[in-house]
Amino acid sequence: MLSIIIPCFNHEASLLRAIDSAEKVRGVCEVIIVDDCSTDNSLELIQSIAAERKNIRYFCNPKNSGPGYSRNRGVHEAGGQYLAFLDADDELINAGFYEQAQEVIRQDPSIRAIKANMEFFDPVKGWILPDYDPRYVPAVLSSACATVIQRDMFLRMGGFSEDVVFRGPNGGEDVAFMQALMNCGSLGKIDVVSYRVWSKDGGHADRFLAMTRLTNSGFEFVIRGQEDSDVVERAVEEFKQMVIKRMKESE
Repeated sequence: MLSIIIPCFNHEASLLRAIDSAEKVRGVCEVIIVDDCSTDNSLELIQSIAAERKNIRYFCNPKNSGPGYSRNRGVHEAGGQYLAFLDADDELINAGFYEQAQEVIRQDPSIRAIKANMEFFDPVKGWILPDYDPRYVPAVLSSACATVIQRDMFLRMGGFSEDVVFRGPNGGEDVAFMQALMNCGSLGKIDVVSYRVWSKDGGHADRFLAMTRLTNSGFEFVIRGQEDSDVVERAVEEFKQMVIKRMKESE
């Protein structure tokens, strides 16, 4: 069965939508929320929901530690054989995908994780980043969401990086994790949309679009904050190589 992990930091306004969407998914045994020392009323909302819904469990970090730590904590507490990740300001759609993904993994030992497509919606701008945009696939593959992964595989990889370098505005722990997973050669794909990103000004999707521009051959990055970007890129590569080494040693 599947455990859905939701890290939360100050997402009182959108958290109920995320939780409701997770509970509609077929093949789910539990939804685990990890509050990362929210300063709004997120924790009170989580406690209220968990008191009413038996498949909701929650945990509180002792200090604010970032999404990588929160996801890893959620996995540590999870009981499901399969894992999926949901950001507290997004929602899961296509209730059948997550059950289908588990079945594909069970039937094919060479596949340890399944990736689906995503859609991107901005409440002000409307639908953004359509699937014909050359930036769409890189955006989807840079996110650990819309992914079902076998718990054993996640643990062998060592989980998400908790490096402080990924706590900046550019993030990067998702990129590092997904690049490592793809390099392990165990990622399958189902061509359905299973996840809705609710974009907003300053969010990851918004920054990605602001940092890129379309060209005749695809797209390119606009140079800004180059020093910070280089630091994140090095950290992504170091994490990827560390996971590849760990996987080889565990064979």
